[in-house]
Amino acid sequence: LGMGKDVPDRGVNYSGKWFKGKKDKDGNEINCSHKNARYTIKLDALENIDPKANDFTGVPVRAIIYGGRDSDTTIPVVESLSWSHGVFLGATVESETTSATIGTQGVRKHNPMANLDFVSVPFKTYIDNHLKFAQDLKEVPKIYA
Repeated sequence: LGMGKDVPDRGVNYSGKWFKGKKDKDGNEINCSHKNARYTIKLDALENIDPKANDFTGVPVRAIIYGGRDSDTTIPVVESLSWSHGVFLGATVESETTSATIGTQGVRKHNPMANLDFVSVPFKTYIDNHLKFAQDLKEVPKIYA
């Protein structure tokens, strides 16, 4: 599981009761965890947590990184020339589909900020809000994409 421990012989997972060698209805072996599995931990379990993590004034944000899954086309990361250039870079992100999506995996799709599934306002409003965000900041975070 990536935690330096052996996978247990049995347990409960996304398929219900699970055991090593369990198969789905088509005869395919079911892994102990889903390809798109995530885990969460309490912030105070992190050794490098910012001392201001619980400060009501917040933690300084020095950088924003927009990135999708792109295995073979775009350079890994580029620093924007300005805030608006960074918003543009984020808006042009493409990402390959993963097991989190329905359908074929590995298909590259336009996915602004790699966040399209979570945008709940018209996209123009979303981008306008990003552009306006930095207007009154004393220190504008760098943007990478």
